[in-house]
Amino acid sequence: MQALQVSLTSYRLPLLIPALSEGSRTSGTLRVERGKIRRDFQIRDGHLVAASSTAPWEHLSQVLCDLRILDTTRAAEAFAQAEAEDAPLAQWLLDKGIVESARLMEALEHKAREALFDCYTWDSGDLWFQPDDVAPRGLDLKLKLMALHRDGEARLREWKAFREVLPSPETTFRVERQHLRFSGTAEERAIVDAAELGATVQDLLGMSREGPTAAARRVLHLFHRGALVPWKQASALSQVAAVDAQLRRAREMLKNGDCDRAAEIALRVLDQTPTPEAHELFREAETHAAKKLAKRVEELEGRLNFMPIPHPPPPELTSDDLYLHARLRGAPNLAEALRQSAMGEVAAARSLFRLMDCGAVTAAAAPKKARSGT
Repeated sequence: MQALQVSLTSYRLPLLIPALSEGSRTSGTLRVERGKIRRDFQIRDGHLVAASSTAPWEHLSQVLCDLRILDTTRAAEAFAQAEAEDAPLAQWLLDKGIVESARLMEALEHKAREALFDCYTWDSGDLWFQPDDVAPRGLDLKLKLMALHRDGEARLREWKAFREVLPSPETTFRVERQHLRFSGTAEERAIVDAAELGATVQDLLGMSREGPTAAARRVLHLFHRGALVPWKQASALSQVAAVDAQLRRAREMLKNGDCDRAAEIALRVLDQTPTPEAHELFREAETHAAKKLAKRVEELEGRLNFMPIPHPPPPELTSDDLYLHARLRGAPNLAEALRQSAMGEVAAARSLFRLMDCGAVTAAAAPKKARSGT
């Protein structure tokens, strides 16, 4: 297959995977990008052998935490030690005997499958395929593309059924606890508790460590049992008007310098509908946000103090955050350390400010500027 670059608005992933599966010798790199998420899928001889992502929740260390294979602190330590030895994390974990082969392959397969299936739902963004030889890397998967495609199509049908019942991500619920069987599972009780506090469909889909599909299945189950009763939902016409209003609000926020909020709204729109304008708006907001973050980082140079992270760590911190805390503690130059971070400069800067928000990093007062004489 020849090199390809297209927009997902005109050529979605479910059309491409069967084409890549036609020849058993198809090899190369498939890249899919939308908003702040960029995913690379390595394909060799018609099989998916590896996947990587810029999404923090899809980094292997975080997946190992989500699947309860490692705790957050151990995952962060492992990532730092593997990087110090210039070794791939998966291979390092296996060589050190920290995670057994079967559990490690389970995590790698879960990571790759969920990333690919999420891309199946994207109808905006960009897609590239670059044919090339993909060399073995030691811990490779061997997932047949056509089998993945069938599973991806099934996942699309599942999401279609979900959206037919709950089309608006802003829908909230009335809770009827008497319809919970035996008081429900821990995961169901958490969803019901959140819904009772006014959580939207979009909020509930982000609650599962296993990913949005697992959360959607639980929400739909609770809906069918009558435990979650949607309040009156907006009509299709009013939903379009709401999207337009959100885009106007994002443009206004970007104009006023609130880049982070503008990017957040643009991403929310992308989750609701295929809107190329939202994709471009997000990119513009992220570019401005990167410049602002760089300026804030520059002002912190030489002023940071690192506090011990309590055990267990605060729940808002990810394994990436803990890794960054350890890396920055001995870094001679803050800006350079963030630039070289494996998670990317912008994500690393945001991770730094999360650490500061929870008190794991503090900043000394800025030195007073010398007053010029008259």
